Amino acid sequence: MFSAHTNKQSFVKGAVPVTLRSAVAFLTFALLTFLMLGCTLPVASPTSPAQGLAIRGSVHGGQQPVAGAHVYLFAANTTGYGSASVSLLNSASTGNSDSTGAYVLTGSDGSFSISGDYSCSPNTQVYLYASGGNPGAGANSHDGFLAVLGNCPNSDNFATATPSIAMNEVTTVAAAYAIAGYATDATHVSSSGTALAQTGIGNAFANAANLVDISTGTARTTTLGGNGTVPTATIYTLANILAACVNTADQTFPPNFPSSACYSLITSASSQGNGRGGYAADTATAAINIAHYPADRVSTYYNLPNGNTAFGGGLTTQPSDFTLTLVFSGGGISAARHLAVDGAGNVWVSDYSALVEKLSPLGAFLSGSGGYTDSSLNGPAGMAIDASGNGWVVNSGGGNSTVTGFSSTNGAEFANPSLSAFGQYMAFDTSGNLWAPNSRSSNDGVLAEITGGSVAHTYNIANQPSSIVIDPSNNLWIGNINNGKVSKVSGGSVQSPSPYSMNFGSAIPEELALDSSGDIWALGSDASISAISSSGTVFTNAPYNTGTGLSGEAIALDGANTIYTLNELFNFMNFSFTYQLSQFTYSSGALTAVGSFVPPGDQVYDLAVDGSGNLWVAAEDQVDEIVGLATPVVTPVAANLVAPYSAAASKP
Repeated sequence: MFSAHTNKQSFVKGAVPVTLRSAVAFLTFALLTFLMLGCTLPVASPTSPAQGLAIRGSVHGGQQPVAGAHVYLFAANTTGYGSASVSLLNSASTGNSDSTGAYVLTGSDGSFSISGDYSCSPNTQVYLYASGGNPGAGANSHDGFLAVLGNCPNSDNFATATPSIAMNEVTTVAAAYAIAGYATDATHVSSSGTALAQTGIGNAFANAANLVDISTGTARTTTLGGNGTVPTATIYTLANILAACVNTADQTFPPNFPSSACYSLITSASSQGNGRGGYAADTATAAINIAHYPADRVSTYYNLPNGNTAFGGGLTTQPSDFTLTLVFSGGGISAARHLAVDGAGNVWVSDYSALVEKLSPLGAFLSGSGGYTDSSLNGPAGMAIDASGNGWVVNSGGGNSTVTGFSSTNGAEFANPSLSAFGQYMAFDTSGNLWAPNSRSSNDGVLAEITGGSVAHTYNIANQPSSIVIDPSNNLWIGNINNGKVSKVSGGSVQSPSPYSMNFGSAIPEELALDSSGDIWALGSDASISAISSSGTVFTNAPYNTGTGLSGEAIALDGANTIYTLNELFNFMNFSFTYQLSQFTYSSGALTAVGSFVPPGDQVYDLAVDGSGNLWVAAEDQVDEIVGLATPVVTPVAANLVAPYSAAASKP
């Protein structure tokens, strides 16, 4: 019996005038080049901050200058998630401050100047936030704007002279989505201080430049690496939605609820989605909330009055959701199958056409124009990353599988142990051993333990093993194709009383994932979801039906234990597939759907969450990055199981 996944493998998103751009442009180029080369951002330095140099810009609502807006300069907090951003401006110099922090005011033309009024510590992530002001229709306290500046450099604090930064709704949308994984609202952007967290948030801030040019306030059409398509029309539509609120006079609510575009936006874009939680304080926080729940209230947002006039180039029809997806192509990608994310945020892709590709956190190909190749590659399938950042792929083609390891530094092949069986998945344990379950027939299989690039042991286990996850205690949990159950394996032996039933009925566990408590989640071949505790108890009311007529493809969990599934429907009449990406939360025996999306691409196979809160999808001849949809998670997967995390699906 073969899964749906196995069968399919056989077929084969009003510019403002600017001045003095060169210095910040150079800084931006240097930072992005650094990230695209796959280097890990350093942990925030304890070095004393140096006095900042000039930052100049303007704030526009739609195409109108916003006078009297408060402009703040913030750094992301590194003391824990949900903490207030760190104000960088010196109130003694600016002469203005409030409960949010020190600020400078915009002039009648919307311009502002921050000159020697701030300091930032090297390697902290910095952004501008503007609040309130008068865009021409009257003062509006619900106006909020964002613009990402990025990593505070080790010297000169951004530049001797910066360009005029064009803050508007477009820069706000780009910032909101890029940093959504770390943002509670516009003034609470934070992470922990761990090395992986600083890498993740650094990559997230840098990714904003893939979406927008802050010197002009316009959306990009192509990513900085030149190989990614930007959802420009969606960005402009979201900017129009914000502008519908920005370009109005102040509204007092609650308790007075006037019927207005601003009221609709602020009250609809709630902090917990679907009308739950608190209202957005302003348009900047509304953008963050939409980024968190992009499938919520789509019709309400799209049909806001005057929401389609401020920026040209928006969508002409209502979308199914407001996700922002970067689509990367080239680099040899032709049959992308599985994904794995390393500690630097690089994305490794197995390509069934006998290639392995490696993308930087910003989507640039680190594996060259043709990917990594090796004579041992034969139908590459499951990917795994070891503690050193090396990429490993199991070759599922032919009668006997092999495993190929590629160096994290230069992509050179350095190991190729033979497994003498058919396999698609593998995983690393806390000791660095690689485990690969492989099917030999419908009734039995072999489990290989690979140490140091060589097969150290093989164990005979029954029931056609396929998918695998490893818990913090180094127990192996293996999905069985033959009997639709899950086996717990320790020391190479199936532990009694497993295999455990996942209550799938006639379906099989297509793929497995772990949550932060060490519980095992399984996506069934019928697209239902089941879960079993580490002690072997099936969750109450499992399995959970998620899509009649669909078949399961892939499952992943993020740092908030949100569940993501990729499902497909095959139409035998026209030999085509329909795909659905779904988002769920679990509580007290109930699985709740958060959102459902149609991922770009003709065929999709796998998904993975990175350390910045982006969801990556393998989609045949392209790789998609859904920006800011998820909560950041520790990568690679094996790093969740060791100190300082020691729990699966941890936030970095």
